[in-house]
This record gives sequence, C-alpha cells and structure tokens, in this order.
Amino acid sequence: MGRFPRRVILLLAAVGWVVAPATARAQQATAGVGLSDSASALACTLYPIAACPVAAPGHALFERFQALASDQTGGANAFRYVRTSIPWDTVGTGGTAIGSPCVRESNPPAYYGESWIGLAENYVLAARRAGLDPLIAITTNDAPRYPGNGNPNDPANPTANQYACGFRALVAALDTFAADHGIAAPSEYETYDEPDGAKVSNSCNPTPDGNLPPHQAEQCAAWYYAEADAVNRASFGDRLTLVALSADGDSANDPNLVAVKAYARYLTGRIGLYPTAWSLHPYEDLSAAAYLDDGTAAHSDTSLVSSYIASLYPSSRPQPQIWVTEAAAQLTDPVSTYLGAPEGCNDGEADDPPPYGLGGCLDGNPKAQAYAAADFLDLARVGSAFPGQITRVYWHEFDSLAAHPTGWDSGLVAPGDRAERASYCVLSGESVTRALADPRCNQVPAAEDSQDSARGYPEPDAGVPAAASQAQTVGAHDSATARGSEAGFGACPQPWCAFSLVRLRLTQLG
Repeated sequence: MGRFPRRVILLLAAVGWVVAPATARAQQATAGVGLSDSASALACTLYPIAACPVAAPGHALFERFQALASDQTGGANAFRYVRTSIPWDTVGTGGTAIGSPCVRESNPPAYYGESWIGLAENYVLAARRAGLDPLIAITTNDAPRYPGNGNPNDPANPTANQYACGFRALVAALDTFAADHGIAAPSEYETYDEPDGAKVSNSCNPTPDGNLPPHQAEQCAAWYYAEADAVNRASFGDRLTLVALSADGDSANDPNLVAVKAYARYLTGRIGLYPTAWSLHPYEDLSAAAYLDDGTAAHSDTSLVSSYIASLYPSSRPQPQIWVTEAAAQLTDPVSTYLGAPEGCNDGEADDPPPYGLGGCLDGNPKAQAYAAADFLDLARVGSAFPGQITRVYWHEFDSLAAHPTGWDSGLVAPGDRAERASYCVLSGESVTRALADPRCNQVPAAEDSQDSARGYPEPDAGVPAAASQAQTVGAHDSATARGSEAGFGACPQPWCAFSLVRLRLTQLG
C-alpha cells in the first residue's frame, strides 16, 4: 500500500493539524487511488527532490491531502499510485522498417527546454521517495504540433520498429537510473496513451494531415502493444506489467464504442494477445454526474467499456484488471453529449460558446465538483462488469496552472495553489454535505476554471455580474456565501501564493 513520509504525520500532529475522527464516516474509495499529471508538474508535488524549489505549496497541499485521507478514511482514499506520460522517442529510436537497427536518440526531445528523460527520472525518483508506485504512459512526440515540446526530427507517432526501439531504450534508461539511486525501477507501462486521439496510420506512420479514421489508429496502436510485449519478453524477463488501450473520454463516451472495439478486437482476435490490464479515461462519467446535479452516479462510459473488455476473454483465460488511469471533474470539458444525448451547461461565459459542454456544469460550481469526486470514489464499484474488475482509479491533475490558459483544468486545487476545491475535500475524506458546509471548500471563485481565473474574478466576459452568473449556474448555492468567498481571493500573487496564504488548514470538522 502506498504511504507518505512518517515525518509528515509527526509534523502535522505536533502542530495540531491532524483532524479528529469524524462523527460521520467519509465515503471510501472502491479501488486503489492514483494521481495522474504532467511530468513537468508532478515530481515536485510528490516529494521535495533536489531539482525542486525550496517553497512548493503544491507539495504541502499534497502531503496535507495524504494526511487527511489517512485520518478520515483509514488510508483508503490516500494516493497509492501515480502516472505520467513520456514521449516514445525520449531515449532511443530506429529505422522505419521492422528489424532495422535501434539507435540512441541523437536529438533527445525536450519539454520547452527541459529534457524529457530528466523529467521522467525526477518523476520516478519523487514517486519512490513518496512511497508511490509509478506508472508510465508512452505517448506521442508533440513537436510537430507544439514546437518546443519534443523532437522536430521525429514523427509524432512511430513505426512499429521505431516504437520498439524507443520503448526498449526508455525502460533500460529508467532501470539504470533506479539502480544508481537505490530505488525500485518502474515496472508498469501503458503502451500508448490515447491512440484514438493520436490518429496514427495503419502502418504506424503519421499521415500528412494526421487525421485518419479512428479504427486505423487503433489497429496501429495494437501493434505498439505487441511490440512492447515482445521487448518485455526478450529484454526484460517478462517482468513488466503492460497496460492496453488507454482510450480517451470521447471514445468511451461513444455508445457504439467504435474506436475501443477496433483496438480490442484487433489485439485479441487478429494479433492474439490478451493483456492482463486495460485502461480508459471516462471523464464524461464524472462530468455527467455534475450535469445531473443531484448526487446521482453516472457511470455508463465505464460500464460499457468494462463489460466489452470482459466479453473478449473466453472462460479459459483469466479476466483482466481495468485501471481508470485518467478521470476527473474537467471544468473545461468541451463534450456536449453523453452517450449520444445532447447535454451540457451554459455558465454564462463568452469563452464557452454553444454547443455548451459538460465542463460548464462544473465550472464555478463547488457542489457539482463535490458530486463528481464522490462519483470518482464509487466508480470501481458501479462501473465494473463483475466485482473487483476495476482495481485502480487515477484522478488527473492535482493543481491547475496559474495564469496559463491551456484549455484544460481538472485540478483538485485552484489555479496558483490558492485554495482546495470541493473535489479535493471530498477525495481526502469529507462527505459531500460536509464539504459544502465547509467555507474553505465551497468557494465559488476557487471553483472557476484556469482560463477564467487567469483573467481574474469576477468574470469580465460573462456579460453579467459574477454573483448573478454563478447563481444561474450553481442554483442552490447561497449568494451571500458566494460573495463572502470572493473577498480577497485575487490578492494572492502569481504564479505562487505566499505559503501563509495557501490555506493549509486542518480544522476540526463536525
């Protein structure tokens, strides 16, 4: 089981920050809980390794989360696993043809000036120091789309041979790094992150426009799994756990599961491999729980994929595990349908034009974010095709980037580490009712997405006063509470708040 440093527990106890046992027990997770985030953000959140700045509010909030979850849920909701994505060509590559020689990457990809292999090593070191099991998802080389992020000389998506070379080199490099630092090497790899979004071709090469039909991308990604499986057996003693699929929310939200079936049928039927673990990213399940806005669980995406994967395995084969390696309350979710039915919310903001997405149901709405977090904790129970099928659930993104409108925000902590969101409070051990009664968790401005918060609050583009806009969206929230939450929120400096302003409160919660 994952753990956090004993020094943290002793420190929190010494200063009176450990919460007394709650009179009403919090909702406990129905599977092992993990945290997924970008490699550039994750290491210093997990542990203060040498590469981190001295003052890291995100790390303090992470350790506080672990302490709260330990106290309020007996550790059931504490993070045990972590996950990040690393490009396929981080260390090595090779010729395009099957059997071509592998070579060390001559121009190692970087993340806007930072070495990707350095980020990967820092992530593994921080995870192990924090007592967490690291999962690595192999992903595309983004340089063709995002200059500065990757190696512009490599294709976004490799051939099968290039993938095999890159995979072998990355695993070997991290094995060596772990041995040099006296830590266990990572042993869990998702073989390709969201291949339906990567749009690779049937021969595992990118097309000029990078926009082939999903079924071709999925067939190619199935060969990536096959290559990783062969490398694992030949080079690493079959000691690695390989995770298949990693389908994004749009594919899981397709009632016909076109992309999921194309990948899974090809891998099991054509190639003949039956992975021991599969993964998916059912963001819309949690967003739909926010849309319903009444505490009703929404788990159709997860249930559909889980049932389909189970149906592929004959009785002669043991059923695989399913890991939900990304799910969260995505405040910027643009999807406007749920299993084919139009749904969504108008949050009154000009930067969220119609058709209104599911993210609008979460943006500025602490209650909806609390419901989504509660649904996340129960996702393994309600979404499994049979008891115990889903064994892990990873929340994607711990803290939102401040003043960096990326178009994505699913953080447990508001932009700039200014305040914990309702989702943070529910995951760490408060019931939905208690979280919404806790003024530190139920802050409307803290519940704004990063794009809007970067512009400042109240929302200047909504066309109506902030309190009125939020009243339309939140509905049941008390307007006086919302106004009180606004006071002084914008005073916190960017990009980091002063440590004293980071709301490291562990109050006695009744």
